[in-house]
Amino acid sequence: MKGTVIYNRTSRKWEVYRNGKVVASFPAGKDGHFAALEHQIGLTDQGALTLTQKAMKRYPELRSRLIKGAQLYLDEHIALHEGGHLVRSQNGNGDYLVEINANGDWQCQCPDFEWGLISSNGGAPWQGGGPKCKHILAVMLYIKQRGGV
Repeated sequence: MKGTVIYNRTSRKWEVYRNGKVVASFPAGKDGHFAALEHQIGLTDQGALTLTQKAMKRYPELRSRLIKGAQLYLDEHIALHEGGHLVRSQNGNGDYLVEINANGDWQCQCPDFEWGLISSNGGAPWQGGGPKCKHILAVMLYIKQRGGV
């Protein structure tokens, strides 16, 4: 069972719960929140945490996106679909098709990618191309954890 991350307003800490008990706590603020989310990932899948941390060392500016991608993967928001993978949005507002185009570049149908806020050019975690949206990163982790390229 994976952990749950909750902000405790009384103690002003991010707490990670598992089976109804606090298993870890982290200071308030963005860094504490990310640390709690990383701990949550590690409770569920140590391999996913290791890959995510390796990518964060190389691409610290993608920390938030990498953690969100790992959460999508761990929450099983990914399904095989002809020509690619469907990734369910975290807020439940639909699915996004993630695929590799004829040029070998990753593509996603999410607004960030479609509106050009995210480019598929340049270096990025796990494979060529990037930076990438969290949906592409989730699919890349899904493939990597299942022994793919």
